[in-house]
Order: sequence, then C-alpha cells, then structure tokens
Amino acid sequence: MYKEKLKKAWREILNFFRKARGIPVEAQNIRFCYDKKLILRNINLKARKGQIIAVVGKSGSGKTTFLKLITGVEHGCEGRVRIFSKPLLVTKDRLGYVPQQISVIPNMNVLDNIKFFGGLHGLSETESMKSGLELLKMLRLHEKADALPTQLSGGQKTRLNIVTALLHKPDVIILDEPFVGLDFFNRVLLWHFLESLKKKGKTVILTTHLLSEAGSYADRIFILKKGRIMISGTADSIEKKLKTHYIMEVQFQYLSKEDVEAIKEWSRKKTVEILDRFGKYIMFSLETKGQRSYLLQFLDKRDMKYKETSFRKPNLDEVFLRTDVR
Repeated sequence: MYKEKLKKAWREILNFFRKARGIPVEAQNIRFCYDKKLILRNINLKARKGQIIAVVGKSGSGKTTFLKLITGVEHGCEGRVRIFSKPLLVTKDRLGYVPQQISVIPNMNVLDNIKFFGGLHGLSETESMKSGLELLKMLRLHEKADALPTQLSGGQKTRLNIVTALLHKPDVIILDEPFVGLDFFNRVLLWHFLESLKKKGKTVILTTHLLSEAGSYADRIFILKKGRIMISGTADSIEKKLKTHYIMEVQFQYLSKEDVEAIKEWSRKKTVEILDRFGKYIMFSLETKGQRSYLLQFLDKRDMKYKETSFRKPNLDEVFLRTDVR
C-alpha cells in the first residue's frame, strides 16, 4: 500500500512539471517517404485545448501515417512534432492513441482487459478500475463488464478499444477511423463521448471519411489528398471557399462508351467537372448557372436521352468530392 502511494505521488510530481503550457499538438512541415515513395508532403497542423480536429480523406490519402507519426508509432519523418511545446519523448504519456485495429485481449473479459491495459499505462489495479468503470459508463459498456470481447458487437468492441487507450486520462486523444463499420447509433454515441472530452478541455484528433458528420462536430477540418492538405478550416469556411459552384445530376436512358468519352472531352474544354458516375447516372460540378444550358445543348446535339434530376448548391460531402477529383 505504501509503495503504491509513493508511486502515485511521484507520478503526480512528474506530471506537474511535464504539464507545461503550450499548444497540445503542433506538426510543422511534416514530410514522410516510405520505400522511396512520398507519402506526406509538408503537413502543418495545430490542435488547441478543447478542440476536435478531423482529418478527412479517402483510403491511401496518408491519414493513418500522419497519426502514427504524431504519436510516435511511426518514425523517420522530416519536420517537427511538438506536444505541449515539447518533444514527443518527454510528453508521450499525455497522449492516448486508439488505432483502427481492435487491440484488446480476446480471452480476457472487459474488466480484466482494463486491469491489463491500465498496468501498461503504469496504473495500479485500483486506479485502472476507477478510471475504467467511469469510461465504461460514459460509453454505455458497464453492463458488459464481465463479457469477453468475442461476445461483444462490433460497436461495443470499438468502444472497449477506446476505453483501454484512455485509462491514464490523457490530455490529447488521437483516434484512427473510429467510425468505420459503426451504425448510426454507435456513431452518435461516440461523437457525444468525444464532445464530453472536449468540454473537459481535452484535445481530440481523429481521421474519418464522413465529412458531413465531421462538419457537425469538429472545430476544424483538414482535407487530405495524396499526402497533401488540400484545404483546411471550419466546416462553414470550407463550404464558403468551395461552394461557388453548382451540382447538376443527370440520369440517362442509355449511355454508350462513346457518349461517356464525348462528355469527358466536352467537360475538359468547358471547365465542367464530373464528380461521380454510376451506370447511367452522372453528377456534374458547374462553375456558373449558365453552364447548365450549355450542357443541355451539348447533350441534345448528341441526341442523348436523359432526365435532369436536380440542379442545386452542393452539400458538404459533395464539396469534399470536388476537392478529391481535382
């Protein structure tokens, strides 16, 4: 008992000196190559206290690599990463990293997993249980305390994965694609949990491809494409920057390969973007209202049978789609 109290007191002293003022996460000019291939290109990101930061991009855009670099899981980048204005080696215990892969022990029940991972974080069993039970209640897992991970649903496993990573109550929480495979209920539950951490002054950085949801909850969004930040800012500012165009959706009765090539060629000449194409459906991005009549004239000239389904301003996901085709 005496040794546990002494260890706890020593940790509190260390934390007092480590908790220097500064920006929770600052990545400057991050550049990373793997097997002679450039993965990340001059990434700059600041995350402040009490913020949720969403890094949005398709698979292969470099999101996971970026998170691994700022958490120290991956090494060898150019540039600088600082946690509370100090090197990662000094402040790593203030980070909580939740990988996309479920990392809990399958043959241990929920409580035993909490004790095990708490020990890895340097916590006593008492400290692990206190922190773990609090997190289980926040994530609505307390009724599954005696269950094995194999008895949990996919969403419950994801939540347990988060619990085991946050037992040491880190100031910065970093999550890699936490919403993958989750239904609407589990996504909303997780967003509300992250909001509760934000209200406590925690800094949250996550990756996702769900831009509309990120726009509703995140304070700042960074859109990543091919290892480069295409645009960043609040959801409103991103929409204002890119919502100067219009969306036109066209459903065709028939669409040959020659028709598709002709449409592509015309689009290139008229600065019209094809955002999406599925079967006989094409979504266009037009810079002006006047381009709508030009597009219809072109389709009529080629005697294409179609039905215009909509002409409108884009939503946030379509704004993201536009940055992705550039």
